[in-house]
Amino acid sequence: FHLLKYALEICDQKSVEGLIKRLEALATHISAKVRLVIFDTLSKAMPGRDENAAKDMSLAIRNMEAIQRATGGCIWAIHHPGKDQDRGMRGNSNVPAGADFILRVKGKKGGLCELWIEKLKDGEDNKHIATYRLETRQLGTTTKKGRDITSAVIAWVEGERAKRHV
Repeated sequence: FHLLKYALEICDQKSVEGLIKRLEALATHISAKVRLVIFDTLSKAMPGRDENAAKDMSLAIRNMEAIQRATGGCIWAIHHPGKDQDRGMRGNSNVPAGADFILRVKGKKGGLCELWIEKLKDGEDNKHIATYRLETRQLGTTTKKGRDITSAVIAWVEGERAKRHV
């Protein structure tokens, strides 16, 4: 795992080319291919752009595909649903149309979450694959302010773990 902090502007060609160069340098440094690039979030990767505009989203998708071709890895863009979660992702419909797969987290009912394959190119859509809850784990000693360093971890609900296909 490598965290690469880069002020990407996914709709800007020079910014995308700069990221590709950094990813190539990282691959050389670690002597391995970059297998997964995660944008957290798609909205943050396109500052000043309109996620409701087909022109901007088409450009973002095209540039993510260029990064995918350059690395040979998988591109994962974290994106959020709109206010009405039943209507799917917020923004232009080019986002789901351009995706090969979409994983969706549903729930938090009673602390439980569900992971669904919402879209799978050449596969079965709308398929439940796991149920889990998030639990807090202490990662280390306290911070300078005296707080524990914690993170959320997935605790698979018994019986559901075997159903995972991811």
